[in-house]
Amino acid sequence: MMKNRFGTTSESVMITWIPLFHDMGLILQALHSLYIGGTNFLMSPQTFIQNPVGWLKAITRYKGTFSAAPNFAYDLCIECVRNSDYKNLDLTSWKTAINAAEPVINQTIEKFIDKFSTVGLIPNAISPAYGLAESTVLVSGKHPDQPLNKLSLIHI
Repeated sequence: MMKNRFGTTSESVMITWIPLFHDMGLILQALHSLYIGGTNFLMSPQTFIQNPVGWLKAITRYKGTFSAAPNFAYDLCIECVRNSDYKNLDLTSWKTAINAAEPVINQTIEKFIDKFSTVGLIPNAISPAYGLAESTVLVSGKHPDQPLNKLSLIHI
């Protein structure tokens, strides 16, 4: 469904800083990219919070075509990106920019488009979205009559 809705293919390049313990990071970004056979570049949420322009620079550097974030992230970019940052940004590759996981504010979308269309952001790239986290919980839940299964990660 995500592949069809967002037009992703094996040529898609995803850029994300959303934690993998969040359904938007795990399912929309990580598992989605594996399913379509695309490429996914992960950055830490702390890196984004400390330097929001780093997200846009990653999209520029890796020619990202798909990235998703909550509304606050778009607001943070509007507030924090300085005029001097524009010379290092090229958002022409960004075909799908998902705004989801919290209330989507139209004013934020309009300001983001106004601010970043000058560096190649295509207005139609912005896609407000609504997900249902509860379906993730249902997928990962278990019946009380079943034993608890544990998965351990081994770090090499």
